[in-house]
Amino acid sequence: MNSADRITSTQHPTAQTTHDGSFASRIDAALLALLILAMCSQIDPLTIGRDTFATEGFVRKQLKIALSDIALLLAFGWFALRTSVLRAWRRLWWPPLPCWALLIAMLVAMLHSPRILEVIGEKMSGDLGLKGLIAVLKAEESQGAIAEILQFGAYFVAAPLLFVNLIHDRRGGSLIERRRFALHVFSVAVLLNVAVAAIQMMLGSGAAGSGAPRGLFGSANIYGVFSVLSLPLLTALVLREWRDALPPLIVTGVMLLLALLTIVSVWAVAALFIGVVVAGLALRAPRRTALVLSAMAVVAFVAWGTPSKLGANRAESARVRSGTQKVKKQYIEWYAAFGWSRPHRQEMMAGVQQLSQFATGVGPGNYQGHIGPYYSTLPNEEKMPPDSNNLYLVQAVSLGLLGLGALLWVLGHFAGVAWNAARAAPWDWLGGGVFASLCAFMAVNLFHAGIVRGAGIVLAFVLSLAVVAADRGASMATRDQSSEADAGQSRL
Repeated sequence: MNSADRITSTQHPTAQTTHDGSFASRIDAALLALLILAMCSQIDPLTIGRDTFATEGFVRKQLKIALSDIALLLAFGWFALRTSVLRAWRRLWWPPLPCWALLIAMLVAMLHSPRILEVIGEKMSGDLGLKGLIAVLKAEESQGAIAEILQFGAYFVAAPLLFVNLIHDRRGGSLIERRRFALHVFSVAVLLNVAVAAIQMMLGSGAAGSGAPRGLFGSANIYGVFSVLSLPLLTALVLREWRDALPPLIVTGVMLLLALLTIVSVWAVAALFIGVVVAGLALRAPRRTALVLSAMAVVAFVAWGTPSKLGANRAESARVRSGTQKVKKQYIEWYAAFGWSRPHRQEMMAGVQQLSQFATGVGPGNYQGHIGPYYSTLPNEEKMPPDSNNLYLVQAVSLGLLGLGALLWVLGHFAGVAWNAARAAPWDWLGGGVFASLCAFMAVNLFHAGIVRGAGIVLAFVLSLAVVAADRGASMATRDQSSEADAGQSRL
């Protein structure tokens, strides 16, 4: 078993640590490592549906079975089996109320969607039995809604439940810590991504049609979001330990260097700087943060200010005006999406349909199929790069005000947990790092929809680390109190 796996008695906080080398624990660690490596990619062994973006210029929902989905299913299946054998379900940490509220909001949005209700009425009008139900499930609107709910259930319930309870494993009656092990594997996965992106940059073999590096992900934009979510977290360790952790300092410096050289989204670069600034403020390390930011600024200036293979990609990312229009479609779609909150003329008389769309949206997974009518007289001719939507407007159109509020509640809740952990345990870097990553993630999602397959599980991992940081801080506080009480009794 890796030296990062430590087992501690939960009955006495000052007990000595030993190594857990059981076969079952080795499987736990192996599946945890497999999931962390797989989640840092968008490798799809199976895809169901047509790639309409490549052939027709618009994106339609495809059912893609990613390697990360398979790894999550394997890990969760083993976790559930072992937890049942140990009869340890009551010892688990469970996702908080905001996570469940988000799923409830999605179910309400699905059952309240005018289009989905219309489809149900059409498909089951002639057959109320099993045949009619199958016809409803085969409908594109129903498939999109069900797939989206299952995805979000995996990202905000199943994956956090798995990560927290494997990293701080109490199922056996004692605490097994795999925090260092998990972070080491995550660092390897991030390093692998930026290295692959650097190779793609040199060979010009990145995203199809653009040549932009994308690492192990499906688009250059989602690779940028992944970098924004992961690198502020890992930079926080460097800001806290600095010269006392020379290998992490070197590795993190290399990762930042390669990321800044390979990211083509100006918004992802800006969010990365925001994340590092927030990490420095959270950890109260202004001088070290200034040095890191200075080095990042030099690299970014060289990457963006000198001619390179990626110059055209970066110019296109930063440009607001397109080649044929005064404003790129990416921003025109913002205005179109805001139509979700304004009734169209033909709907103002009754108001029922628009009211339901404002409150609960057109239904989860139905954004792409229903954003078109919101354009009205707006130009809708250009192609839009994948993952270049505004996440919050996508969720607003899909889930309405109720679902958007629930999503913001989830992100705000875990950001608060991370912030409180940083304040309660100032010696620990993890809480501040998670808070910085979540701030950067929320910023970049104004320009890129970052909750997608693969990257969604990375978000779940970061959310889980907020709980792990809070748990570590609480354990250390309990240990300190116990030590002070023992010292007081000795003096007596």
